[in-house]
Amino acid sequence: MKMKTSEIPSSVVVSIMATMLSSLCVAQVLPDSIVVWGPMLGMTDAQAFVAIDTDRPVRALIEINGQTIDSTDSEFEYHKQIALPAGLRGAFAYRVSLVASDKRELVLGPYDARLPGEPGRSLRFVVYGDTRGEDSVHYRIVRQILDSDPDFVLNTGDLVDNGNKWNEWLEFRRTTGDLLARRLYIPCLGNHDRRSPTYFEIFRLPGNEAWFEWNWEHIRLIVLDSTLPANQQSEQTHWLDSVLSVPESPGNVTIAMFHHPPIGSGRHLPWAYGLEHWVPLITSSPVDMIFLGHNHRYERLEYRGKPYIVTGGGGAALDQSSRDAPESVLSVIDHHFVEVRYDSARLSGIVLDAEGDTIDTWEYRIILPPYQSRGE
Repeated sequence: MKMKTSEIPSSVVVSIMATMLSSLCVAQVLPDSIVVWGPMLGMTDAQAFVAIDTDRPVRALIEINGQTIDSTDSEFEYHKQIALPAGLRGAFAYRVSLVASDKRELVLGPYDARLPGEPGRSLRFVVYGDTRGEDSVHYRIVRQILDSDPDFVLNTGDLVDNGNKWNEWLEFRRTTGDLLARRLYIPCLGNHDRRSPTYFEIFRLPGNEAWFEWNWEHIRLIVLDSTLPANQQSEQTHWLDSVLSVPESPGNVTIAMFHHPPIGSGRHLPWAYGLEHWVPLITSSPVDMIFLGHNHRYERLEYRGKPYIVTGGGGAALDQSSRDAPESVLSVIDHHFVEVRYDSARLSGIVLDAEGDTIDTWEYRIILPPYQSRGE
């Protein structure tokens, strides 16, 4: 016998309606598993953007400062790169909406982000590297980096243990996802990154992405690829020579970054090609500071009037041996990251371990030639 609608208890009707509404809501939401990579802040010399990759074609929209920005076209694609408003500087918040062709949507964020160039604020950034290995250590360092509120982050290479393994990049994303979404993150290639196609796919960097120059506000960053064999380095070395021949603009700071140290006391022998070909170019140029990785320790060196900082303690197993290096000012075997500030022709730094304790502080006044330095 059929029950009349009027005879169905009201509680059952409410339950049925709630179930239908719940199903409808679920049907309108995309699963967060569609995100393959991102969102991630990126940059060119003139434009900042947010990039995101998905496992299906979607439209992407960004809501920022009350403004909604569509991706560069209205097509449904796997990769989206959405330009942020020109002139955006300092702190801002944004959220990303991904919309599929069936109108289902996934909202990511909000993310509290920052770009360099805020008026009245000194330029500050973080450098660390060799983040492969101990993900729990890397995670602790990432949380401290976010707390330090930098304008951008540099990684001196060896982001993962084997760049050809996708699961290692997924672990890197799980560890650094919040940081990638909130700050510009600029790496250089390390030998463990294996020049992997994945590296070039997920980091949208200037130039050929292996070596490049990046100019933003008062910083000039020169990123180099030390992983190429010596007999394949000539093109890059000629490029470096031409880039360094351009005078530095007044009030700007020039930073160089590559993976293999040409000097130092770490367990790896100094990189001979870099010592022979790159160091002379750097010595006679306006480069103000050089950041390196590869040796799993912190080391501050002064060589031919230039400060070299080895920061390879982002998570990899630490060095267990050392060699004599007369140019070494301080060498500490510990996991760490480096906070750098540039203000009034002065570069100052504080080096912190994974627990937040101070390892080293330094200050270098930019007076060329030569440098005047004071290690504390």
